[in-house]
Amino acid sequence: MTEPQGALRTIAWREVFPWLLLADVFRLAKSLKMLLLGSLGVFLTSAGWWVLAWLFSGASEEEIPRSWLLAYRSCPWTETAWAQQAQPGAESGSPLAPGNGAPGSRTDASRGMQGPPAPERGAPLAPPQIDLELSTWDTLLLGEFSLAAAAAAPPRIGAYPITPTVDPWFNLMGPFRQMLAASGGYRSVTWVGFAFLLCCGLWVVSVWAWVGGAMTRLATVYLGPREKVQLRAALRFAGRKWWSYLGAPLLPLVGVLLASVPLLLAGLLMRSSLGLLLAALAWPVALLLGLFIAVLLLALLFGWPLMWPTISAENGDSFEALNRCYGYVYHRPLAYLGYALVATLLGTLGWAVVWGVAEGVVYLSNWCASWATGGQRMDDIQAAVAGTQSWGGAAGVGVWLLRVWEGLVRLVALGFVYSFFWSSASGIYLLLRLRVDGTELDAVFVEESQPPKPLPPLVPDQAGVPTVPDETRPAPAPAQEAPAAAQQTPEPVQQASTSVQQTPTSEQQTPTSVEQMPMSEQQTPTSEPQPPAAAQQAEAAAADPVRGSAQDVE
Repeated sequence: MTEPQGALRTIAWREVFPWLLLADVFRLAKSLKMLLLGSLGVFLTSAGWWVLAWLFSGASEEEIPRSWLLAYRSCPWTETAWAQQAQPGAESGSPLAPGNGAPGSRTDASRGMQGPPAPERGAPLAPPQIDLELSTWDTLLLGEFSLAAAAAAPPRIGAYPITPTVDPWFNLMGPFRQMLAASGGYRSVTWVGFAFLLCCGLWVVSVWAWVGGAMTRLATVYLGPREKVQLRAALRFAGRKWWSYLGAPLLPLVGVLLASVPLLLAGLLMRSSLGLLLAALAWPVALLLGLFIAVLLLALLFGWPLMWPTISAENGDSFEALNRCYGYVYHRPLAYLGYALVATLLGTLGWAVVWGVAEGVVYLSNWCASWATGGQRMDDIQAAVAGTQSWGGAAGVGVWLLRVWEGLVRLVALGFVYSFFWSSASGIYLLLRLRVDGTELDAVFVEESQPPKPLPPLVPDQAGVPTVPDETRPAPAPAQEAPAAAQQTPEPVQQASTSVQQTPTSEQQTPTSVEQMPMSEQQTPTSEPQPPAAAQQAEAAAADPVRGSAQDVE
């Protein structure tokens, strides 16, 4: 039975529902290459902030708040080994209580202990204190949310997040949002604090311009044309485009700086009474400049994660990334929000699995070892690892090594957070590009594995004709046996021609033989028409069978 024409056999769900592209993000984010790049970015960012906090540690409390320095100055290994969030005020037994180990808690999930007290100024580095300012999620969950306090809260890039989309977005732009924080009134940040935050912001952009560029390169090629890129090739691509990745989010800030110059001049005028009057008369111009700054910063606030995928997918520059980012944010804000919500939902489910595996590895290792060491001994060891006890000698070195190994496990888990963040940003960019520009998902710049060889140079010969030099010509293919035998045949022909040239008397005898040739040519037809005669006899025999049989008897 034949099938009817036009029968539906398969459905291209990706073409019907393009947003299903985001379902492949988790598969990409948990790959080894992405986990390594995410862990590397977290470690480099934490290490750079630690160095900058140490350099600015001589500033006074009025210049830089102690809570900021403690947040930025946390040791990368200790921060990632802790990988938790402080939850002061949470009741015991609640998911936010210390030791319950839920995502979003800065306490040690596997040990059920609180962090050590904050170090004094100039004291050796220690794990982060638990009485720091509440993070955004803490204030939301505890019902004490304040937009100004959330903006002024320092980032904790080494802490376990709740979602792998919102928290990285909030942490990576932490230094820049703290510059604009007005929790203590206008210009609550001093010039020294502004310089410190600016250095931290430039460092985080520099690190993720390379690491994030490589991650988005891997993500766009995988999610678009479904191809794979080697880790070395992705890092090389990000290194070549590093200035473009770095300049894309900084270009709007340059525009903000230029627009702020007239406002600074107006601020100088407002120091006097007459200047205040003049500035008030020209204040509509200041409001227009403020609108321009707000437009720049609003699109940058929500759209900066799209800049990296733009450069990775299009092989473009900073200006193209800026143009597409602002265009997609302002032209399709609802689509952008919808894709972000889908990515957040999928990412939260994936992060719950990764968090459970990482903490399970640490907890089960300690639990199995406690059967041999004894419960009290293991509790003391874990207290020393947590920093609540100080051990020296070989035991102190062992405790430090335990902290490092557990920190590596949690560092890989944090690597998934930022791996999913950049992978989802790449997928959202491809979907917005399809929706706004109509560009197919697989239209991604892919480098050639081997560049085409250039044409050989042309050199004029003695006659002035351009030719290829002999040394640049390809070697001829090896000749086979049959062509070799064929190449030997012209030799007797050349010998015959030489014999003809050496014996002119034979050429004179040629006409005599030519005159005899027609006689043989006349004899040829007598032998050649025989086949037609036999054919005529066969036809006659077929026409008259009786006559044909008689001829056969004769």
